[in-house]
Amino acid sequence: MVAPENELLAEELAQTLDALLGRRLVLFATAPLKSLPWALRATVFAVALVALTVAAGALCGEPATFRAIDVWAGLLLLVTLIAYQWLAEQVKRLAHTTIIPELSPDVVKQARAWGASHFLLTRQAAVCMGVGLLTAAPLIPALRMFAGHQGPATLLLICLGSAMVTNLVYIPASVSVLSLLAANSRISLFPLDPWRTRLVGALSKLGQSTVVVSAATATVGALGPLLLPGLGLAADVLAGLVLLGAVLASLAQYFVQQYALGSLLSRTRIESMAALQAEIAPLFARRLELSQDERAALDQLLALYDRVLAVSIKTFSARGAMRFASPLFIPLLTMALSALHINVPEQSPIWILIRKLLKS
Repeated sequence: MVAPENELLAEELAQTLDALLGRRLVLFATAPLKSLPWALRATVFAVALVALTVAAGALCGEPATFRAIDVWAGLLLLVTLIAYQWLAEQVKRLAHTTIIPELSPDVVKQARAWGASHFLLTRQAAVCMGVGLLTAAPLIPALRMFAGHQGPATLLLICLGSAMVTNLVYIPASVSVLSLLAANSRISLFPLDPWRTRLVGALSKLGQSTVVVSAATATVGALGPLLLPGLGLAADVLAGLVLLGAVLASLAQYFVQQYALGSLLSRTRIESMAALQAEIAPLFARRLELSQDERAALDQLLALYDRVLAVSIKTFSARGAMRFASPLFIPLLTMALSALHINVPEQSPIWILIRKLLKS
């Protein structure tokens, strides 16, 4: 039976994720297509946005190089919309069924109060638009330097896309928040095998999913040098920034998750050992006077104590970090190949598709 306060927190989390700016913009712009699945609606939105930007760029006299930037930015936005919505569905499901029901009442109360009053949630649209403007502002002199044009249409696309992506970052951020809430709660784990507890499994799965999403976005970002050959070094810098953002986000998620799991596992071991010590101490104090049954009970308690002590609660390890970050090897490899300017055969389907997109 889930406590009413916990149920409310789960509902409020789902409402917050459903009301994110990026999701609302896509749903509003594709309202006539409400019967279509999210991936198709996101595709229509991204294609329409790129088409409008290309048309506006042509009216503003932007150079052809900016078309490649528009296609790259639109593809990056599309992958982000689809991937982060997949993550949001996982967060809502696991938070409602596994994580939030286990949280302590005082932690739930604090979380609900924070969610109702903090400006990052109450003013999320303004915060994200501000980040979008800050992202686009430095590009004004950069585009003039490398392309000889300010590119207002492309800058507007980058500003809007950056704001939407920043808003979607709230989804993996919610995974970190759930991990910290769990770390601060009085949660009982099975002391003999805490790693197989449903809560630990759910937190680990969500943490790994955030890396998969970051890797998908970073892979598209790493295609920058391939899709933006006219920008030269600037394309490498843009791709590198996207990849760096994915790596830093994954690194932050890893440390938060390992800290939370370490706190849960350590507390479980301490409490389990304290409980066993309380049972062992009276028997051990009169160990010379024990009956056969009491001696057998003491032997069982000592064996159980040894088993609890032998359970590994180590969370930070090189092998675990490599496994956690393994999805990022794909964008890292893509970035390396793109930076080396390895040519794709001109008659290959990939290159033909890219040329058609850029010439359309």
